[in-house]
Amino acid sequence: MKKITLLLLVTALMCITVEAQESWKTTTLDNFSIQHPNDWKADTSKTVGVDLILYAPQEIGDNFKENINVVVQDLSEYNLNLDSYTKLSEEQIKNMLEGGKITKSERITADSKTYHRIQYVGTQSGIALKFEQRYYVENDTAYVLTVTCLNSNFDAYIVLSRKIFDTFQMK
Repeated sequence: MKKITLLLLVTALMCITVEAQESWKTTTLDNFSIQHPNDWKADTSKTVGVDLILYAPQEIGDNFKENINVVVQDLSEYNLNLDSYTKLSEEQIKNMLEGGKITKSERITADSKTYHRIQYVGTQSGIALKFEQRYYVENDTAYVLTVTCLNSNFDAYIVLSRKIFDTFQMK
């Protein structure tokens, strides 16, 4: 009986996940596309030098909007591969972010794509934040996907954020 109950629970969760992704929308720019839930707001204005910012719905009483951003960087003048780009980025995190500390750094290959994943913490404007980034380097171009959360909300957002990251497609 326990096995049947567990099987029904797993099946129900799978159906919810499939339905949730079916109600997602795709944001497409010149260099990439990415899917995200309908209730996440997409900003493609590039006003802060970021190609795309996806804002999560703001929680009641939350003064910070968790978000995902995508930055595309031309590396043609710098001769950087994924290893050297990662090393440079790790140094920038430590030096440019108040209290910047890398908590995880690992190379991952999934679905025939290789990327580097970094988690780190730091403070901006007195707010304790936690980040996860994916770095892709291909054809002299770096694609950086970042989720930024309040440190206290990171665990609540990371699973969905990784699902969004997994939909990322370079053109």
